[in-house]
Amino acid sequence: MARRRSQVESELIVSLQDRVSGPARGVENSLRRMEDNVRRQQRQMDMARGQMFDAAAVGYIAYRAISEPIGAAVEFQAQLEGIRQKAELTREELAALGEEARDIGLSTSQGAKSITGALDTLLGSGAVTEDQAKIIATPLGKAASAYDASTDDLAAAAASLVDNLNIPAEEIERAYDIMAQGGKEGKFELRDMAAEFPGITAAAKALGIEGSAGLADLVALLEVAATGAANGAEAANNMTNFMRKVMAPDAIKKFGEHGVDIVEEMNRAVEAGVSPMEHALNIIGQITEGGKQDLLGGLFADAQVQAFLLPLLQNMEEYKRIRQEAIDAEGVVERDYQEWLTTPGGAIARFEASIENFNLAVGNSLLPKLTEFIESVTPMIDSVSDFVEANDKLVAAVLEMAAALIALRLATAALSFGAGFMGLTGGKGLPGTAAGAGVGAGVGAGVGAGVGAGAAAATGAGGWFAGATAAGKNFLGTAFGKAVGAYGVFELAQLANSQGVGEGFDANRSWDHNVVHALDPALAKIIYEGFNPLPVMSERLGVTGREGGIAGNCIQVARISRK
Repeated sequence: MARRRSQVESELIVSLQDRVSGPARGVENSLRRMEDNVRRQQRQMDMARGQMFDAAAVGYIAYRAISEPIGAAVEFQAQLEGIRQKAELTREELAALGEEARDIGLSTSQGAKSITGALDTLLGSGAVTEDQAKIIATPLGKAASAYDASTDDLAAAAASLVDNLNIPAEEIERAYDIMAQGGKEGKFELRDMAAEFPGITAAAKALGIEGSAGLADLVALLEVAATGAANGAEAANNMTNFMRKVMAPDAIKKFGEHGVDIVEEMNRAVEAGVSPMEHALNIIGQITEGGKQDLLGGLFADAQVQAFLLPLLQNMEEYKRIRQEAIDAEGVVERDYQEWLTTPGGAIARFEASIENFNLAVGNSLLPKLTEFIESVTPMIDSVSDFVEANDKLVAAVLEMAAALIALRLATAALSFGAGFMGLTGGKGLPGTAAGAGVGAGVGAGVGAGVGAGAAAATGAGGWFAGATAAGKNFLGTAFGKAVGAYGVFELAQLANSQGVGEGFDANRSWDHNVVHALDPALAKIIYEGFNPLPVMSERLGVTGREGGIAGNCIQVARISRK
């Protein structure tokens, strides 16, 4: 009896092993296939992310590659148009001027736009012609680079030298040399002179000061005057005050009290080719005994005039020395520019000028096509705008509908992701077998959170819808929004015709329910009719138990295994 019982138990164990080992191996193989499927999906997702990143990067690079040259070309053309209006140039002359400005900008390391701005200032002054402006531009650009000066200030200074001191445009390069050398001898540098010279030269013109010799005289006067001033602007203001008041009625009277006809003396100096400023300083020095404060106050009560005269009366020899150094200057700007090019700052500026020139070359080649495109599109935009104005309520409804569809699209994507993550595709070969059903149930329970996420996204679509609708209404308030809305009307009409939307509308549904139903009836059931897709998913997996949860799925696996 005992032997029989032992034999039965052995047979039962063998039988159980046979019944269990097969399904177990099936489960193991299924799990391996699912792991392979997950890895394959992960690789696809990684590849998709990489492609999206690459596309975004390429798009951004393309945008920057096109937008910067076009922006530079548009700005450059606007500068040229300003010049054309001032100088009344033909389009051909303007194009040639633009090409020359680019060449000068490159050779002076200033860039085309900086040089074009200087040309605009020169031509706007009315003191120089187009040809003279182009002659001035090269030394101007080099001076601006070498001494970190403003091209606009240098252009205004050059125009004042031509207009007020009668210095020919061909001699402006030497004029910059005189100014630069004077700056080296004192503390009033070329960039300071450039900013102050329009006012100084206007006052000097009234005294008969002109030419390169007159310029050197003014430079030397400024350098010495700067020793008694807080800064260059103050020194320039003091000097301008003196030049305007030296032959004023009050000064004429005061000089007359000392037996001096100051007007006659100044005119005699100009006729003799002597500096009228130096002549006046000599007379004042004699009257004031070398600049005594009480005697000087008797001639000029103005404190600024006294601030100008005192350092000069005390340093007449230094004034003459600086004037001679300035008048002898030659090639100063060119030497300093070439030396500046060897510095890191010079190299960087030269590189930036090259980049700007490249952008202009590319942008100028793209502008004709861009202009042609804009001219062809503008009438279309105008017609759409007219349509929007006439159908504003219709466009508003379309925008609200578009906003809702965007929100629903997000919900659909979430549901699709949840379903795909559950491995429905990977489980096609499993239903119908005990192992397949068991694995399907276990995996379904394990990734229930993924389905929950998709359902939650669908449930939360209302929030997205409300926000998107509000944004759509705000967007409609813009001109571009109106154009997009009108375009949406046309697109929606085409969509309706292709989907047969008109036939599926139900008066008992909301308008957005009707639209979603026409586009995707299954999605409409989930969103609006409370349809739960989980039982259907469970049935596809072969799980029909009602216990639910991990425990229920395990019981279901056991039941299937016992069959």
